Amino acid sequence: MNTYTVSEIDKDIIGEQTLTVSYLGKTTDLKITVKSVSRITAQTSKSIYYLGENIDKNTITVTAYYSDGTSSVLNSNEFEVTGFGNTLGKQTLTVTYLDKTAYLTIQLLEANIAALNKLYETSSTTSELTTAQIGSYSGDFTLEHTVKINSIPANGNTDKNNAAGFFVRFMADKQTGGGWYLTKKSDTELNVAWKNTRASFVGTIKLGETYTFRYNFTNVGNGNGATVTLTVIDSTGNTVASASDLNLRNFSDTATGRTSPITYVQIYNQANANSTSSVEFANARYYTTSEITVNGQNVALSIGCLTDMKGYAAKYSNGILTDLADITPTTTGQSTVLLQFEPDKVFIWNDMTPVDFWQKTE
Repeated sequence: MNTYTVSEIDKDIIGEQTLTVSYLGKTTDLKITVKSVSRITAQTSKSIYYLGENIDKNTITVTAYYSDGTSSVLNSNEFEVTGFGNTLGKQTLTVTYLDKTAYLTIQLLEANIAALNKLYETSSTTSELTTAQIGSYSGDFTLEHTVKINSIPANGNTDKNNAAGFFVRFMADKQTGGGWYLTKKSDTELNVAWKNTRASFVGTIKLGETYTFRYNFTNVGNGNGATVTLTVIDSTGNTVASASDLNLRNFSDTATGRTSPITYVQIYNQANANSTSSVEFANARYYTTSEITVNGQNVALSIGCLTDMKGYAAKYSNGILTDLADITPTTTGQSTVLLQFEPDKVFIWNDMTPVDFWQKTE
């Protein structure tokens, strides 16, 4: 089969070139324009990844800018992305097209409560809304973290259509949720308010001091009317603000039958118009409430959530451990374990934190 041939492009010559097309002894000229790539830019619509995910090049837009002033958006198979690894936290990706490079920043998180510790960088000074998937939490349980506000942010609002200030919001999905936000009280103090279907005042905190925010959730996702008690504790262990029975109707509502677990957390920090808002958010942890009932060799457990849970039953003789059984629950709610011995002590742990303990009484 006869085929035509085309003379080669001289890649070192920028501008107009003439190619010769030959077929069966006949030739014709074809004029083309050779352009050089002066630079590229890269943007992504997906800045958060979870362990086990791969980079999705279809979410990355790479634009090439040419020597003649024109530009074009590249197809995903035209550029390469490197630098993605298994290290949690922020990562810098390198995007390459020909000999040009651009850079992207993404976050790699665990899909559980540990993600909170990677979600928000200490002393963040950027206006950024970040949403993290933290797992699926139902029943009665506790979440806590520390917060230090170093400078006054803009007044907050947890309305998803009007993100402002600094807020932390727990969400059943990416549309519904409840959480707290800050408003300015004075040059050194901030008001804390909770908002779900209505706003509730919680208390006041001071700039420059570290506080533990502790959330005791009740009836989340079981249809019995979810509420939360928010307690704010200072660095000496004193409670400085607290509000109970805060509404979480979006998660568990007897009237509508809604049964939604907590799945996402949003954190937002908006820089003040006149200054930079600096916020420290760290030390996030989770633990569940539980109940232990022992009757002879039967151990009954009532567990709110399974994440990072461990359970053990122990028997002692003259202070020496003689029997130990792993009774880690495999289901939420009520469960019963039949042991080969009558225990003297039963322990429930969550991520190395003791959350319940039973001891035999004489």
